[in-house]
Amino acid sequence: MAALPTNVLRSLARQGELERRRADVAEVQRAQQVSKWAEREAKKQGNPKEAARREAKNLEELRVMNEHLVLVRRERMRRLYEEEMAGWERELAAKGLAVERLCT
Repeated sequence: MAALPTNVLRSLARQGELERRRADVAEVQRAQQVSKWAEREAKKQGNPKEAARREAKNLEELRVMNEHLVLVRRERMRRLYEEEMAGWERELAAKGLAVERLCT
């Protein structure tokens, strides 16, 4: 059998290397797909520790938001009462009357 020219041998070696690399890439892609699937399944089922931590964080966030909402409502009510009081004082002042404030 006649020996193959060196360019043919290099071409065959290159093709073999490309096939091995394609096989490696395919294996990595399969592993990535399995990994993504496992992550999706884990999210569906949920890690109990992670779920408890997330729930505690959500509860704390709700508590802080409720406290802030109470403060905002109190401030708005205070301003509303002040505006109403100022309006009554103007009405009474137009009639020559005044309001005695017990609280300042």
